[in-house]
Amino acid sequence: MVKHVLRRVVEFALRRRLLVTLLIAGITVAALAVLPRAIVATSLEAVFFGPDHAEYQSYKQRAAKFGSDEVFMFGIDVDDPLSPQTLDRLDEFHRLTEAMPEVRRVQSVANLSRVGLVGETIGVRRYADLARDGPADTTDLLHEIRTDPIAGGLFVSHDHPAVLVLIENHFDESRSAEQGPTYVATLRKNLVDAGFSPESIHGGGLMAVLAEMIEESRRTLTVMFPLVTLCLLLAVFAMFGRLWPVVVTTVSALVAVTWTAAFSVLGEPVVNILMSILPTFVMIISFSDVVHICSAYLLNLEAEQDKEEAITNATVEVGAACFLTSITTAIGFFALTFVPAPAFQNLGFAAAFGVLVAYLLAMLIVPVCLKTLPTPSDWHRGRVGAVQGAIDRVLMAMCDLTTARPWPIIGVFVLIVAFLGYGTSLVQFETDFEQRLAEDNPARVDARYMADRFIDSTLIDVYVDTPTANGVIEADTFAELAAFELEVESWPEVEKVVSYIDLMRATHRSIVGADAEFGPFGDDELAQMMVLLEMEGPDAMSAFLDFERRSTRMTVYANIQGIVAQFDLRQRLESRGARLGDDVDIEATGIGPLLGAWLDEILAGQRRGLGFSLFTIMLLLCLGFRSLRAGVVSMVPNVIPLLAAGAWCGFLWDQTDSDTLIVAMIALGIGVDDTIHFISRYQTELARRPKAEALRETFRYSGRGIFITTFVFVVGFLPALTSDYSSIWAMGLLLPICFVVALVADLVLVPALCAVGLIR
Repeated sequence: MVKHVLRRVVEFALRRRLLVTLLIAGITVAALAVLPRAIVATSLEAVFFGPDHAEYQSYKQRAAKFGSDEVFMFGIDVDDPLSPQTLDRLDEFHRLTEAMPEVRRVQSVANLSRVGLVGETIGVRRYADLARDGPADTTDLLHEIRTDPIAGGLFVSHDHPAVLVLIENHFDESRSAEQGPTYVATLRKNLVDAGFSPESIHGGGLMAVLAEMIEESRRTLTVMFPLVTLCLLLAVFAMFGRLWPVVVTTVSALVAVTWTAAFSVLGEPVVNILMSILPTFVMIISFSDVVHICSAYLLNLEAEQDKEEAITNATVEVGAACFLTSITTAIGFFALTFVPAPAFQNLGFAAAFGVLVAYLLAMLIVPVCLKTLPTPSDWHRGRVGAVQGAIDRVLMAMCDLTTARPWPIIGVFVLIVAFLGYGTSLVQFETDFEQRLAEDNPARVDARYMADRFIDSTLIDVYVDTPTANGVIEADTFAELAAFELEVESWPEVEKVVSYIDLMRATHRSIVGADAEFGPFGDDELAQMMVLLEMEGPDAMSAFLDFERRSTRMTVYANIQGIVAQFDLRQRLESRGARLGDDVDIEATGIGPLLGAWLDEILAGQRRGLGFSLFTIMLLLCLGFRSLRAGVVSMVPNVIPLLAAGAWCGFLWDQTDSDTLIVAMIALGIGVDDTIHFISRYQTELARRPKAEALRETFRYSGRGIFITTFVFVVGFLPALTSDYSSIWAMGLLLPICFVVALVADLVLVPALCAVGLIR
């Protein structure tokens, strides 16, 4: 049925070449007109959570009330943290930065205050003012800052002449992540304009790492697509030794990319980071279909078919197999929609559409181009002839091996599968955004600088809610919260906890001395200290207490980076907080813990998607091969590449980033293509000749196309290895591994299964 329809389509395209060309050109022009509507923007909600994610909605409400953990930190090398020159420069940076609409507040030693004795009265003074009053010796002031319950470890380094400035943004859920690099660059410029040298400035914090990660991702992808295209063209030229296959593949692939991009923009004009890799996927897959047709076309010419007959037969024979491969590849991408994250779902829909469009265009454009171009000469001469001759010898050697010793080969593969399965079982998933950048990446270097000089910048906010006004400042609740804070600070993964209790502690220490015991306090004593704190102004408590004093925010500074570890710490905090009382509610949150919880959902979605892909592709293979046994058994060689990638991660990597999960979905969808081409051709040949001859002819006809397309796939993804961004780099490593393993499985294991009759 498929071959009959394809033959009619190809014959129509050859008869109506001008009409087909004009139709494709018209749609392409319309698609190009749509592309300017695209808006490059990403928000956390758009990429990860979606509008119905309950915990993220709660996080947004808390952030709007108390302030978010969306902070930027800069460590600055200085000669003296409290010198007039340093303080003047920090004041200028405050002036420049606080004028920015995104900024909620800026903190540094320049505006750090304390409540304490000023002469014989209690008052509020800035450390900077105290330093300016007595600039001869600031040692005691620096010691006081370094041991301050709030500022200690934050604003002045313990071991180095360095200061830290902390910039907190207003919470804005619509702010795109792509604005991050520009925003960080503006903050750096403000520091330089304030008088600090560029070499002395070092960025830190999760948001700074995310900004660099986005910039690196965008830079890699904008460079990677043209680089991949160039590599694909060179690979096709190397295999065929002539320009016409290069021209044909390029035309078909670029049109497919244009149509797919327009479809994506029409569905969702906001293009996020993940979607920017879509053109690369469509380009590589388009090349695969066209290369198979070009290879079959040349073989048909060798068999002395006339030009039009060779074009028609090649397109129909290959197209029938490509029809099934396109559906299975589309299913592999569609499985991404099972991941409960909008970015993955949009990519899944668009990539699946792109695969089907690439197939349709190959069936129309390639016959028209081949008919228009001159008849090619024999390709078995010269350098290319040597390459093709070498491919022939390798293929025939594989054919002889698999037909002579099929059962030993199957036994060896059973052992290989067991070994790879064990390696895959060792995989541990984690996401550390800092580790996604190369060792020598500026943001990674700055992160090490910050870790050496200041406390770690992983923040988790703990919110405590009480049922009554002033509930969190009642004596009993205050004592429970103080005990909770002390216990949490004793945990090895926690550097410190900052809360309104620390403001109370700093005030108490300033008045009665550092050695005085802190608490217990009665309600009246707490109320008096609250009055002193409020002398600092309305903003002094807004980051820690709401207006009615029903809720309080406690910020945990942790020395962990992975989002799974942050999620585990969040659960531990909430478990300990449950002991605060039956009428007290506690919630630990933050971008890191939310993403850690999201990772579990991603893994679950990936498992569902992978299961859907395996079952659906197996069902399609059974229908396509018209054999239940052939469909089930043919899935075996397509699972091996996934196990190979998993074993690589399990044996060689301590932790595997969650972004590498996408490799399994892509590898399954694309890797099954070669199996389909081989078995489809084998079934065709088996109807004409005995089994041994059918296998040999299958190697000669489809084996060459499988070899060439694998070479094209590997060359197409290898440029990703040049990326400093680990998610792109992992694709450049693991996908070629999957394709090479799939090639071996399809040209060694599949023929052996055919030889013993397991695939008939």
